[in-house]
Amino acid sequence: MATDELGVWLEAQRFSGVGRSRQPAGRRAFSVTPLVVDFGRLLRLKNASRLVAGITPQELAHTVTALYDICLPNIGPEDLRSTICAIGTKTITLIRNEQEVYEEYNQKTVTMPTVGVTDTKSPCMTDNLKEEKLGVFAAVFSDTESSEEESKSNSDQEENENEEQLKTGLKHFLSSVQERRQQRKSGQENNDLPYAAIGMEARIVAALSYVRCITKSGDRVVQLMLLSTRKRYRGCGVGHYLMQILQDPAVVGKYDAIVTHADSNAVKFFTHCGFSNDVMLNNKFKEFEGDWTYTTLMSYFPPFSLGKDISEPGFDVDQKQIEQQLKLWRDKSLYAYQAEAVFTTRLLHEIKALRTQVTSQKEQIKTLISDLEKARKNNLLMEKKFLDYKPKKNTEVLDMNCRNTAGESPVQWNSGAEEFKQIEQQFMKTMEKESRLKNIQFEVTSVRKANLPEDSREMVKGCMNSMLEPMYTTIMYYCGGLDCAKRLQHIIENGFSKEDFSDGIYGHGLYFSPNASTACMFSVPGLILVANVCIGNAETVMTKNRERNSPSKGFDSILIPGRLCDKASFLHSGKAQEYVIFSPLQALPVCLLMYRSTTSSDHSLEGSHHASN
Repeated sequence: MATDELGVWLEAQRFSGVGRSRQPAGRRAFSVTPLVVDFGRLLRLKNASRLVAGITPQELAHTVTALYDICLPNIGPEDLRSTICAIGTKTITLIRNEQEVYEEYNQKTVTMPTVGVTDTKSPCMTDNLKEEKLGVFAAVFSDTESSEEESKSNSDQEENENEEQLKTGLKHFLSSVQERRQQRKSGQENNDLPYAAIGMEARIVAALSYVRCITKSGDRVVQLMLLSTRKRYRGCGVGHYLMQILQDPAVVGKYDAIVTHADSNAVKFFTHCGFSNDVMLNNKFKEFEGDWTYTTLMSYFPPFSLGKDISEPGFDVDQKQIEQQLKLWRDKSLYAYQAEAVFTTRLLHEIKALRTQVTSQKEQIKTLISDLEKARKNNLLMEKKFLDYKPKKNTEVLDMNCRNTAGESPVQWNSGAEEFKQIEQQFMKTMEKESRLKNIQFEVTSVRKANLPEDSREMVKGCMNSMLEPMYTTIMYYCGGLDCAKRLQHIIENGFSKEDFSDGIYGHGLYFSPNASTACMFSVPGLILVANVCIGNAETVMTKNRERNSPSKGFDSILIPGRLCDKASFLHSGKAQEYVIFSPLQALPVCLLMYRSTTSSDHSLEGSHHASN
């Protein structure tokens, strides 16, 4: 079971192999015992117990650091030491039996060639180094017994470096290593090797450091930080054995994946241990990419059995065939991903092209809308100019129904009987001319003269005189009274009021027309009111607006196309236009005409012309 103790010994393991040392050919057999150490906690205790008999925790840490430093010359001992002593980092060390190493040294000769360390290591495995680095830990794992002068020279060099670089306790460790080397050399020469000459540097075989962490996605990951095997023990399966220990959940705890960084020389080793360097797969752990440089991110995923014995699956398993099928599946997946990536890229380009086209079309639409708006405004301006017959510029339109056929002057307000007679004649001629029915004659049956109080007349005249252009007055017909005939009688007796306003489509006011036929469409059949209207400065308006209740600034009234301008019978006819005033004092009632229409058969069709708002 995985434990949080400071140090845990695992079951011993026996190895046998040729190895890669420079010794004469022959198989070597040795035993190792794994020790899982938490240096981060162990070294922080003042009175920490010794996990290895006769070896202090500091010496054990220095030995592991030296092992890593020999094959990682570019990292430096201080960084290596801080890595293995970091909180949460644990180190698995393989240690040989002291008696077994002692017996092996008794069999060696003084001329035994040097055996150093390198390793299958994450992140760096440097088999291309011909010699071990000559640095702080250069003499720790050297078994070559050189001359005293050379040893003294190396010792002096190490003394100088120790004073500047090593931490407290490292100087004593290096001197102890040097002393044990001299004891082994002297003991082998005299065939009297002391037992104390066998230190931890002679017993350590390999080391592996790892740390557990949780990724941002919540996966439990074991990150393999460092891995080293002494060169003399390579080729015996030591590295694979360390990986088996690391992959065992009983040792490191339950995990979802193991992640490491390997250089180009280590990829093959980790691949044999079940790791994958698949780029898409390892993208899952891209948060670890910044930990090391010039390395390949590789990952291992445990089986579902989580370490259970499946040596007897009950069916034949051809591992090579399975690997070939997996490779074929990966190739197909890669091709599918490439095809998808190409399709997505082309689709992205297509979207960009479509967006560019849409943007261009939007600009064209805006341009067309702008041109259409300009054309509409020009059209409205032309229609407005067509309807803009102001009295001061075109008296013919304003006095359309006030002129006789001989071109006489328009009828002005006068109480004389002659003027009322002219109003009757003009009304009949206008009605007969505008009627589309043949053989219809109009006859005024009676005229009711307006009889306003003198004070009402003075108020109307005062209002007219105060307008912007009071001289522009004319006789027109009242377009109203269709809903209530009694209001017409009230108007000729009391004058206009706001109660007589119409809620027309061009605003709330009094509507008048110079055309009798148009006014009859809005008046009570058989009745039509004639008034003297002061239109003053009239503004031509084309826009419908029921909320309008006053003319624009600088105008006294408005001239509109007419509420009947959309009717087929009045289409393109200037006779349908109307004037709208917004003050009842701008109009003075003259008289109320009562009329009837007759045909050649003397059938009476009273009030045949009428319409609603």
